[in-house]
Amino acid sequence: MSGLKKLLSNTMIYGLSTIVGRSINFLLIIPHTDNLSQADYGILSGLFAYVAFLNVVYVFGMETTYFRNANEQDEKKAFNGTFTIVLTISALLSVLIFGFTEPFAEFINYPDKTELIKALGIIMLIDALAALPFARLRQHNQAINFAVIRLINIGLVVLLNLFFLTYLPSHATDNVLFNSIYIPNHNLEYVIWSTLTANSVFVPLIIKNLKGFKPELNLKVLKSLLSFSFPLVIAGLSGMINELFDRRLLKTLTPDNFYDKAENNDVVVGIYSASYKLTMFITLANQAFRYAAEPFFFSKAKEKNAPTTFVTVMKYYVIFMCIAVVGISLLRNELGEIFIKNETLRSGLYIVPILLMANVFLGIYYNQSIWYKITNKTNYSLIISTIGAAVTISLNYILIPQIGFLGSAIATLICYFAMVLCSHYWGQKFYPVPYKTANVILHLGLALGIIIPTYYFEVDGLLLNLIIKITTFFLYLAVVFLIEQKPFKNLKKNEYQHS
Repeated sequence: MSGLKKLLSNTMIYGLSTIVGRSINFLLIIPHTDNLSQADYGILSGLFAYVAFLNVVYVFGMETTYFRNANEQDEKKAFNGTFTIVLTISALLSVLIFGFTEPFAEFINYPDKTELIKALGIIMLIDALAALPFARLRQHNQAINFAVIRLINIGLVVLLNLFFLTYLPSHATDNVLFNSIYIPNHNLEYVIWSTLTANSVFVPLIIKNLKGFKPELNLKVLKSLLSFSFPLVIAGLSGMINELFDRRLLKTLTPDNFYDKAENNDVVVGIYSASYKLTMFITLANQAFRYAAEPFFFSKAKEKNAPTTFVTVMKYYVIFMCIAVVGISLLRNELGEIFIKNETLRSGLYIVPILLMANVFLGIYYNQSIWYKITNKTNYSLIISTIGAAVTISLNYILIPQIGFLGSAIATLICYFAMVLCSHYWGQKFYPVPYKTANVILHLGLALGIIIPTYYFEVDGLLLNLIIKITTFFLYLAVVFLIEQKPFKNLKKNEYQHS
């Protein structure tokens, strides 16, 4: 059980830093929706969707490849080989973005945003070069150092956004220096410049790791690394299609005047993205779990009781995620009032529970995915993600013209559910893990049983409505406790016996 304790400890540190940091970052939705036009907010969401997509190519699956090799061979050699690939690919991609900015801007339907695209090219380069140093911190269980650097970065992003979007405009006329740097109607530019400036805190970490770095030019080694990572890259791109391509399709497939409150489709993207923001808590939990779980899974893979350990991790992951989904779903309108200041951008909150549940299935898939990583069958990740991408694209094409961004939310949920089914089917063939499927279905069903009635029953009166929702949540917690009371006692008993 000491391994599970370490996983829990690191997840809590990563989680605390990620949740605290991103919660602070999440608060940016207030100045963003308050100071950016509805169209600019949609453009911002669209541009960062492309950044997330390209980041997969920039890093080229080398984080997972590094973890695998660091546990099988010399860690320094593993780092040198993977960092050589990331350095080469990321530098080449950023040079291409700078050299062909205008055609690229035309291709992604933002022809007048060339300067911002160049800034994003630098942001992606820095993020990519920092990816392996951050992975190294995780490999060496330096969770606190990891957390501190991330928190400093996020803190700078927030402070710079608040300065440029709220403080600077109101004080520009009173200060000569502020007046010289203030440019009216450039709030979108300020947001991206803030991110670029804040990423400078990653540079010392990159330089520190470069001191012991020796480029690995052995073709045999590079070929081995690339053969493992390439399917992960294609799978990652397919995953990004699943996660982000709906923004592009919403912009092009939503019929004109489909929503009364949306003057154009950039606003439609903004509404959808604002609702997606409320799933951030689940996304953060998934991210914190992945930070801790990936090196943990690789370190435990060769142990005799590894499948049993993976079963326990999956079980409690699902329980805690379902609790979070129920809480956020019950309070989605109240949270929307607090965090999304623009009334138009709040008009899509009804899709939040669907997106939350989709992210739970994505997390279940992350749990399952260890089978193809430790068996070196990463080609299956490509197959599974391609199936997911096909589901996403086809359902978006079918549903968006009919039901708008509700169709995108439904497509996301079905996509991740399909990926879970495929991964489970193949995983049980090549690396059987006796997951407690009935227990997982029970907790998912219980969560849905609480969430679905919220679409049909709403009590008049803000205070009474809030009391009912909070009471419902605690009754749900009581039911979960009753279901899991005996298994949890057994877990504690086993932990005591092995301590």
